[in-house]
Amino acid sequence: MHLIFRGRQKRGVAFHIAFLVLHNCLPHHSTVASQKDHSPPSVPRSAYGLGLISESEFIAYAKTDHIQFIDAMISNYDSHISDYTGTFYIRERSEEKMNKPQVFEFKFRQQPFSIFMQCVQNPVKVDRILHVRGQNGDKIIVHPTGLLSWIRSVEVDLNDDKTVETDLRQCNQFGIKNLLSLIKAHYANDIGSKPNSKYIGRDRVDGRECVVIEAAFGDSTMPKAKKAILKVDLGYRLPVSVTTLDSDDKILSVYEYKNLRFNMSLQDRHFTKKANHL
Repeated sequence: MHLIFRGRQKRGVAFHIAFLVLHNCLPHHSTVASQKDHSPPSVPRSAYGLGLISESEFIAYAKTDHIQFIDAMISNYDSHISDYTGTFYIRERSEEKMNKPQVFEFKFRQQPFSIFMQCVQNPVKVDRILHVRGQNGDKIIVHPTGLLSWIRSVEVDLNDDKTVETDLRQCNQFGIKNLLSLIKAHYANDIGSKPNSKYIGRDRVDGRECVVIEAAFGDSTMPKAKKAILKVDLGYRLPVSVTTLDSDDKILSVYEYKNLRFNMSLQDRHFTKKANHL
């Protein structure tokens, strides 16, 4: 998705899937993972991601009923997860070549909607972004790179035309829950017939076992992307990777969540300008 930092042509569902599936940003030192004053301890893995159904049932849905499969992930998220941190890997195709990969760190809270992103590899235009719904005049707070990097922070209006053009507005749609809602909407709107998707098998992301689903898109859904490969972590019961391909199976984009840590007890103080050097 070239991220919200790059001014590129407007994107449709492909960009939204990309953005929702993983996003962040960080420079010289990580305000997401390394600040002792603002990084609460993680909870044991046994405290989250266990799912409301057994693993065998979950895999069965992945093989036979993808609407139930999505619903199971949404129920798991709603029942287990309030916030999370992690690393986001992104790589996109520009014309005939793949762009340099970008790596981001982030922290996210579901309620109230709060997101901080910091780019640690190949930042473009801005390297830190903070948005908390209902705070800072509901604006996005960013730190620019390059010649303007001496500026501590800039406030950006979500409804400003320039914000729309650069896709900064998409940061208010970040999150795994939004991704799941988008995927479910795709299935629900599939012209009254069964969605064109199938179970592929197993793979691993970040060393963790995943089930893999392939979904095809109609011409009206995505102009270039004709299908997407969705990898769902069996332990987390959540999507952690999306790859989009064109009609020739050429990779258009890759987005992956890694180093996920859930239920970090993130508070208001973790999403202030001061805490995130903005």
